[in-house]
Amino acid sequence: MTNTKSQHRKQGSDAATDEQAFTQLFGRRQKAWRKMTLGYWSDAARSGFFTLLIGALLAGLYGYARSLDKIPADFPYLWIGVPVLAAVVAASPIRTYLQDADRVFLLPAEARIGGYFRLALRSALTRQAVLALVALTALWPMYRHVEGTDATGYPWLAVLVVLAKAAAVLAAWHERRLLAPAHRRLAAA
Repeated sequence: MTNTKSQHRKQGSDAATDEQAFTQLFGRRQKAWRKMTLGYWSDAARSGFFTLLIGALLAGLYGYARSLDKIPADFPYLWIGVPVLAAVVAASPIRTYLQDADRVFLLPAEARIGGYFRLALRSALTRQAVLALVALTALWPMYRHVEGTDATGYPWLAVLVVLAKAAAVLAAWHERRLLAPAHRRLAAA
């Protein structure tokens, strides 16, 4: 009896150690990826790309603000806003930082590396929710201009957009987990 209790404690501490190790692995890989991409961003900065991008953004914002004054009240903003938001919400890339060798060494331990994948999912959801809110914020002045005082409040729309984005990310996550035909058959049964 005592032996069984000590085995359960040992398994619990092993699981906690595994969880911590995989969490640290995710952090190291994320940091390495950022360091690698930083080199590309610095090359882009030296080329003058960001100066061009900022100039185009400022010109676009100026043109957008000026065009809002000229938009008629019956402007079909839904034909612009809905496809833009739908595209931003539907696109759901999830960066796991897995490497080729992980198929051999990590994926057999899939039951124990849940923390690693939870971090990848949380990171993707946070990054993409911010992007969806930026898209909503960009479309908000046009929506507000056309709808006037009847416009639904921004906080409510922001919550709906974030919930839709969360659902899309979770659906993409589950879809990627079911890549093997055998897994898809099991899920359908």
